Formats: sequence, structure tokens, C-alpha cells
Amino acid sequence: MHCKKGFAGKRVRAKSGMALILVLSLLVLLSALIIGYFATIMTERTSSRHYAVTTVTRQLADSALNIIMAQIHDATVRSGTAWSSQPGLIRTFDTRGNPSRAYKLYSSDEMTVDGKFDVRAAHDSEVPSDWAQRSAEYIDLNAFAWSRGRKCYPILDANAAGAVEGFAADSRDGVAMPVRWIYVLKDGQLVKAAASGGGKTVTVSAATKDNPVVGRIAFWTDDETCKININTASEGVFWDVPRTQSTEDRKFAASQPVYAEYQRFPGHPATVCLSTVFPDWVGGTAPQYAKIYALSPRVATGGSQEGTAELTTTIPLVAAKTDRLYASLDELLYTTQFS
Repeated sequence: MHCKKGFAGKRVRAKSGMALILVLSLLVLLSALIIGYFATIMTERTSSRHYAVTTVTRQLADSALNIIMAQIHDATVRSGTAWSSQPGLIRTFDTRGNPSRAYKLYSSDEMTVDGKFDVRAAHDSEVPSDWAQRSAEYIDLNAFAWSRGRKCYPILDANAAGAVEGFAADSRDGVAMPVRWIYVLKDGQLVKAAASGGGKTVTVSAATKDNPVVGRIAFWTDDETCKININTASEGVFWDVPRTQSTEDRKFAASQPVYAEYQRFPGHPATVCLSTVFPDWVGGTAPQYAKIYALSPRVATGGSQEGTAELTTTIPLVAAKTDRLYASLDELLYTTQFS
């Protein structure tokens, strides 16, 4: 009887040990599931936060784009006015040619100015001399970043000042492009901030607890009229259909453009002048633009010789060029004609 009791006790202890192992295993499994669940929640929360930040950033970028589009639309659709564009600005004029209004395409306190607009005076009044120390009010859009021991500029390369003909930097700001920050509230309002702490901090009086500041934007806009298409531009020599008996009209009649002399066709893209970019490539006598025409993949010299040769049966025709179009500016710079 004593032996039977001992055997039964061992069997009970074995069952108890197995139950303990099963319970511990279940606890470990439940702990792993709970930890995994909370880890998933944390991952989803982080992803949601990043997505929210990305969405706000995209909305801020869209706000700047919408402001620019509204400025361009308002400046160019007004009846009875003419407009002209330049980097960062659109000017409008009335029917008498007097300045009507200037529309800024860069972030500023005042986006439109009535009457005449002086760019230099506006720069001096809008951008104080200590703007670089007032980081909460102003930002340099052309601030450089170091890359492989060299300063890299996002817009205007300071290394090109003096090295590229026709490009120079202002002695006051160099190639800096300072513009004002515009602060954006939660409800989409664009507000001005009052400087405090010497411009290192600002106070946005329009912001509230329920409508806080969610970001700030700064921008500068150039339009496509600031660019030259090197595949179509050459050097335009004006010509028009003769209509009167003036000296100029008689010259137009005697020196008409011939086939493929695109640089004399009114309104043709080839009439865009490259001499503004390469002034040293202009010679003294006709054909004074021969070097420029040599660069063009489609425009050649000949024919009326830039309006100096009279139209006769022996006038040399222009051979249509079929050179390959430039894929990049580098191809133009390294072409054999560019020397």
C-alpha cells in the first residue's frame, strides 16, 4: 500500500508540472500577441503621423501655388489693360500706357501695388539690411548647402558671377534671394507675423487655441518667358510685308526672305535673339550673325543675308538644316561650333 501511494503522488506531481508549463506557455504566447498588437498600433500611429505631416506639407505647397496662380490670373485677364512679365513680377498698364498695378509673384506683406512699382525701392523697403539675422521673418531661397567641399546653390550659382558674361551679383546681397515668411493658420488663413526678439521669433496675433499656426510658406516665381529654347532661337532680323512707299517698305520689298530663312519670318520662334546671351558672337558686317546661325540645328545663313541682299534670280538660297536637336544645354556648350 505504501508503494502504491508513492507512485500515485509522483503521477499527480507530473500532471501539476505539465499544467504549469502549459500555463506559462500560454502566458508567453498571450504576452507576445499583446506586445505585437501594441507594436502594430505604434507603427500605425507613426505612419499616420507621418502621413498627416506629409498632407499638411502638400497643402502648404498648394497654398503657395494657388496664390501664384491667382496673381497671374488676376493680372492677365483684366479688360482694358496690357501686361508684361518679369522674374517675380507682372506689371499692368492702362490704355494710355501708364502703370496701373504691379502683381508680386513672391511672398510679401503686400502682394499687389497700385501705380508705378520701383523694384530697387521696393527691395530696400521690404528687405531690411539685417534680414539674415531675422530668421523668423525672412528666408533666403537661394541659401547654399555644402556638397563635397563645395557650395551648391539651388537657384543662382554664385560661382557663375563674373565667370558668365552678362551675369553679375549685387554687392549688397550677392546671390541671396530673401523673401518674407507668410504664416498659415489651421483654417487656411494667410497672416503676417509681428516680429519679436529681434526677428528671431514672431507673434501671430490672429492665431488661437482652436486655430493655431500649422506652417509657413515662402516663394519666388519666374515664368517661362525667362528661358530661351536653344533648338529654335537664333537671331531675328525684322521683316514685314511692304504696304507703303516709305524707304523702309521699299527695302522690305527688295530684300524679302527666301525659303528656310526662318529668322526673318515674323512671329517665328527663330526670331528670338541669341545675341542677348552671346553678344561677342555678333560680327561687324553681314552676315554678322553667322556664328549664331552655325549653332542652330535648323537655321542657316544665306538668302537675303539678314536683309542686306536684294532679291534677284541669282540670290543664294538657304539650305535647310537637319541637324539633330540639342538634348541638353551641355550639348550646345560642347558642340564643335561653340569655340
